[in-house]
Amino acid sequence: MKRINFILLLLSVICLYAIGQIGFGWFWTIGSSDNSDQINQVFINLSYSYITGALVYFLTIALPKYIEHNKLQPVINTKIENIGVMLNNMLVGFYQESDSTDLDIKNIAACQALLESADWNRTNSLPIYKTGQNKLCETFKSDFEVIQEDITRFILCYKSNLSTEQIKLLEDIKSAEFYQILSVIVDSRCYIQKEGAKGFAEGFAELLKNYSDLKATIHQ
Repeated sequence: MKRINFILLLLSVICLYAIGQIGFGWFWTIGSSDNSDQINQVFINLSYSYITGALVYFLTIALPKYIEHNKLQPVINTKIENIGVMLNNMLVGFYQESDSTDLDIKNIAACQALLESADWNRTNSLPIYKTGQNKLCETFKSDFEVIQEDITRFILCYKSNLSTEQIKLLEDIKSAEFYQILSVIVDSRCYIQKEGAKGFAEGFAELLKNYSDLKATIHQ
């Protein structure tokens, strides 16, 4: 994109030079030719056409898009922040009374350690989950599914105002590798061993790295 913008800017400079030099004699001349009048006419016609097209594009497409993007930027920032809140909430049920409740997803290593040390088969003590569906592995899965749905809606609604990098990172978060394995284990009512918990913790840590990169794309 930067290369395309550079080429468009270079063409604009060339066209403005042609108009200024041929039409008004403002700048220096480049070379000479026996049929310079015909060549100059072609150049100035092309230059006027390009500048006219560029102005029309700027006024009808680029400027309205820029204004729309600036108006929606606070909404996009809030949506990205909300994903972080939901990711942080996925960890709440894993705390023991002896654990610090100040853990933040910015501290990826601490989050990974918390998930590795927890018994994913015990009940989540938070009252918001249904009895019989409130093992830590079950609530972790259901919480992540809510995030997946939210990201899907986010991309559908604001795709034209998100950068390619933001869309890629959102998709990476939504399609985290640990989810498929966790889903099979939860649906099969299998017991999660310590090694399994370690694998899920590592997958969640990778997800948090993607979220950190996503948050870094926020423009104030």
